Amino acid sequence: MAYYGAGDHGGGATKENIRSIEELKTEKGSPVILYSTPDRYFKEIREMKNLNLPAVKDDLQHHAVGCYTAESEIKKGNRSSEQP
Repeated sequence: MAYYGAGDHGGGATKENIRSIEELKTEKGSPVILYSTPDRYFKEIREMKNLNLPAVKDDLQHHAVGCYTAESEIKKGNRSSEQP
């Protein structure tokens, strides 16, 4: 699964995004690429009983902790909640 689009991980797809995906789909030996949803992806993964996937219990966002919001009040609340 791969996310694409403009903005902070969720903006709409650009014409360039769509063009490059369609171009990749035509390349010899390219993987099967289809437009879908996270719900469908995870449903299909859960149905694959022969997969032996590791359980990740740690943070997956190592490089930019707290970057999912630009709202100063939320960031301030997050910092406050980290203090004893």
